[in-house]
Amino acid sequence: MVKDAYEGKGLNMGSHPATKGVVLYPDGTYARRVFDSLEKMQESVGGLIEIMRLPNATAYINEEGKIHNLDFNNNATLLCLLAGNITYWDNIKGNMIVVGTDDGEGYDTDISAHWLETVENFWTPRELHEWEKSA
Repeated sequence: MVKDAYEGKGLNMGSHPATKGVVLYPDGTYARRVFDSLEKMQESVGGLIEIMRLPNATAYINEEGKIHNLDFNNNATLLCLLAGNITYWDNIKGNMIVVGTDDGEGYDTDISAHWLETVENFWTPRELHEWEKSA
């Protein structure tokens, strides 16, 4: 969905489908989401996005989460710590989006079945899944 968003290369939503992912909230809940624009991702994290690479996935957080003193996201912090993206004294503040990997052309792919299963095992569903509402 987002083509090299962090590097500022922009979006080309007309030629690429929306991306399925999840938003991980600080309260230990999650919601499935369909991301079809940078603005939708920014809305989900409450500001500018910062990219974090996970094993076989991509995560986005609020770039200014610490500056704005957003809520501590314990599970997202643990996930990033285990992935080696942060050190033990660092933390994630606010919501975190998880989608699939880069497709080789700079776009995100849908979240993998493995990551979705991992999220469903450690987080509580927040609401009816957005991509299931339209079905």
